[in-house]
Amino acid sequence: MKNKIFKYIFVLASVATTLTACHDGGLFRDTPNDKLSDETIWKSPQLLDEYVLSWYRNCDSGFYTYVTTIMAGLGTEYEPWYGDQLTVGKSSWYQGDYGDILKSSQQRITKRGLKVWTTAYNEIASINRLLEHEGAIADGPQKTRLLGEAHFFRAFYYFKLLRMFGGPLLIDHTWNPLKDNVKFPRASYEQTVKFITEEAELAFHLLEKVNTPDNIGRPTQGAALMLKAKAFQWAAGVKFQNAEKEYLGFPDNRT
Repeated sequence: MKNKIFKYIFVLASVATTLTACHDGGLFRDTPNDKLSDETIWKSPQLLDEYVLSWYRNCDSGFYTYVTTIMAGLGTEYEPWYGDQLTVGKSSWYQGDYGDILKSSQQRITKRGLKVWTTAYNEIASINRLLEHEGAIADGPQKTRLLGEAHFFRAFYYFKLLRMFGGPLLIDHTWNPLKDNVKFPRASYEQTVKFITEEAELAFHLLEKVNTPDNIGRPTQGAALMLKAKAFQWAAGVKFQNAEKEYLGFPDNRT
């Protein structure tokens, strides 16, 4: 008799737990437990600031960015002044993959290229996602700053891709490769430079001339103009004039 009573109590407790879970959305919850929904992010000032952190985190330091631009496949020369004008240790050169380039390690060069390509497009996808949800973000100074940062970093990551690979795939919206049967061709050098400079110009009009103390380290109007200038300066390089392939340079001389 006692066993039956305990059995009934157990069944009732199980049913009550299940009904509670259903009521709270626990059993049939559509959103995963380990992620936040878009609606939650776009409406929270704190989460929005956290959302953009990866755009900063995946910026290389100046030295590593500069060294690996010679891996673009546009030439095999290595400037002799690397050895006497940059005062960094041997470990820094090797962490920048320069040693593997000198040893002609194709595996390491390919691995480095894949890392840069994947990181850039992950961040570009994140940026596109925020820009497409612009209407869900409350109007105000934070929204203006976030949109300025979004356009700045979209220009920055495409500039990184341009330096290493030439004209990449210009993707300015979110898409799902498992659902959307879309193929993106490589953009021409001219299209890519135009896109980068236009994004930098948009950022310029949204960013502050001087950041407040609590926003030190974020891009400013000056940073946007410098990025635009660097893109033009890079594109004016001798290597990118009279190119045979339009995604590796201009078909005529633009200097």
